[in-house]
Amino acid sequence: MTDAELEEFENKKEERKHDLKETYEKFWLQFGKNIKLGIVENAGNRDKLAKLCRFYSSNNKDQLTSLDDYIDRAKKSQDSIYYIAGEDKEQLLKTPVIQGLLKKGYE
Repeated sequence: MTDAELEEFENKKEERKHDLKETYEKFWLQFGKNIKLGIVENAGNRDKLAKLCRFYSSNNKDQLTSLDDYIDRAKKSQDSIYYIAGEDKEQLLKTPVIQGLLKKGYE
């Protein structure tokens, strides 16, 4: 392959990745609550359903992230997963607990 062909391939790969992400976000907005409920109610499929879950994170408050991606970004010293539930992302990010974690460099 030539350099131009490799570059074109990489561009198409990135476009496809972006398109898949957008499609999944639409799916998640429509079915995410049901999947989370399934995690609680369907113990037999809990692990499979958990892989489908997406969450907002302080890493990028406007994009959803998977638990696997969150764990990959975690600091080596971080031995726990921190979360908070609520309706307003902006307000949640201002809570003292979250601010303390952000100062430590945790997500």
